[in-house]
Amino acid sequence: MTLLNRYNFFLTVVKGNNEHSKQPGYLCNCNSFYTTKPSSSSTNAIFMIYQQIFRTKTRFSGPLVMGFNKPDIYEKLLERVLFQLYFIDLKLVQIFVFGLAQSNNNLLGYADIGFKSSFLFQLEKQCCLFLQEIKDDICKVTIIQKAEIKKVYYDYTPDFVWKKIYNEIKLLKYQNLQGNIIWN
Repeated sequence: MTLLNRYNFFLTVVKGNNEHSKQPGYLCNCNSFYTTKPSSSSTNAIFMIYQQIFRTKTRFSGPLVMGFNKPDIYEKLLERVLFQLYFIDLKLVQIFVFGLAQSNNNLLGYADIGFKSSFLFQLEKQCCLFLQEIKDDICKVTIIQKAEIKKVYYDYTPDFVWKKIYNEIKLLKYQNLQGNIIWN
């Protein structure tokens, strides 16, 4: 619940929204006003009700309105979370890290079995997902295009894997990035 312009707005998170049936959906209600279909964002759910009540185009950021930027709220929300997802912005690519494991091996960028990351990249004018992981002491990069595995590369270090990828795919503008940098 959040207070906007002296009105209490209630936001409910449900499974499924108007775009994806397995992603979160957001419903909002305030007094006799309410959304009937889950929205794909908390911002849109709040905006729809606020607009009905006040007949204005004022928009509020759902996460900010709900207080997710306040330390006492986000610390409480993360209290029992064992792992947080990370985004690393390298300007050329944004890497999404969703599995961490640490080693003493500098050739693996100090990662270990269980490390997983991914990023999106245009390849042959098609958006591809590059999935990077360490599995059974082997570094693996899987390139997925249109929900199908296009190619899988294996080697003993991230640098060796990415040298294979650079040589085969000719990602010239990314050749200056070492595998360890893209990897982690």
